[in-house]
Amino acid sequence: MSQRPTQQFVKGQTILLEGTPGDRAFRILSGEVAICRRNEEGALMPVAKLGPGEMFGEMYYFSPDQKRTASAIALSPTVYLEILFDEDLQDLMKQLPPDLGGMVKGLCQRLQKTSTRYITVAPNRNGTQLPDGTMKSTSTFIHRPIE
Repeated sequence: MSQRPTQQFVKGQTILLEGTPGDRAFRILSGEVAICRRNEEGALMPVAKLGPGEMFGEMYYFSPDQKRTASAIALSPTVYLEILFDEDLQDLMKQLPPDLGGMVKGLCQRLQKTSTRYITVAPNRNGTQLPDGTMKSTSTFIHRPIE
């Protein structure tokens, strides 16, 4: 397999935008990324903080409408990511036994439901969107608003 392309982001930069069509996933090579969802009031709520070696952005691949289920924002001064396109994800899934591939798909769908429930049940637990559109957080997720 050939080397995959990489991409660099800076702190506060939006990597993925919730609701947009998906066409690639990412593996974090260095830095940290916040995974966020908008709640019913439109506030951006952090649901996960990921670091080197972790992947994100793959959930679209298992979704019937192929849309992004969350936004991703760079937390570190510099974030380096490896890009995995549809073909890469297909190759990875082909390497799995069929039962395990089905389990991965089921886990992704369950995670979507769980994160939706989380932002509904705890709408202000992790942060509040300020009038100027920025995010004030009670955790370590402080960043620019998604544009």
